[in-house]
Amino acid sequence: GAKGASSGGGIRSADFLRDAELEEVAFVAKQLRENLPKYAPLAGQLGGKFASKLLERAGANIEHALTEWDGEEDSPERRMLREVSRGLSSAANLGANAINGQMDVSKKEEESKRS
Repeated sequence: GAKGASSGGGIRSADFLRDAELEEVAFVAKQLRENLPKYAPLAGQLGGKFASKLLERAGANIEHALTEWDGEEDSPERRMLREVSRGLSSAANLGANAINGQMDVSKKEEESKRS
């Protein structure tokens, strides 16, 4: 695909992150970090596999964008944006793992009820 395009052909993640203001990225990171634990059980009920894949994909897209930034200017703002982006990727992956863990627990509980 084109540089910065996700394999789904939709959002150009690298371009989005380049154009985002640091305050916007920090706000999204804060909201994700604070609210993910609260909503992970609900996401499990409403389609855990979908939510998990969505978060995994978001993390992968951010990581892909970060690799595209290698070799670009290294200003303090860029370094900060890279660190915030790594945090977002980590939060997305942790969220996916939390949802997967919740689905595993729910599945085991259902299996034990049947026994």
